[in-house]
Amino acid sequence: MIGLMLLAMVAGNASADWEPAFYNKGNTRLTYVDLTTISKSGSKATMWTLDDLKTTEYLKQKSFRSMMGQAEYECNAKKTRILYAQAYSDNMGKGIVVESDATLGPWQPVPTGSTGEVAWKIACGILKPH
Repeated sequence: MIGLMLLAMVAGNASADWEPAFYNKGNTRLTYVDLTTISKSGSKATMWTLDDLKTTEYLKQKSFRSMMGQAEYECNAKKTRILYAQAYSDNMGKGIVVESDATLGPWQPVPTGSTGEVAWKIACGILKPH
């Protein structure tokens, strides 16, 4: 049942309304957010993101050009954890799925000045993407 729900969410996100949000420090990765996927419950929020890469990267010796994922954010404690992640062979979440992981990640602090902080601020409603 959970697998079917994840599959439905990923399939729905393949045609998501991706809005460019921020580049990483080296300008090698543009992160998009889908504002329609932000869900809040108490001090927590979840959001889907898509990282589009300028160059090919490797994960377990498999090449990929984009990653799509859902993260949960603790807005009051400035923490985040990965709920779901999937790497694709082509840009913008297209091509074949190279790797996927639905293992609930541990809570991690959001580093100040990081791209993770920008995502946390967007998910928690502190910042609008530009």
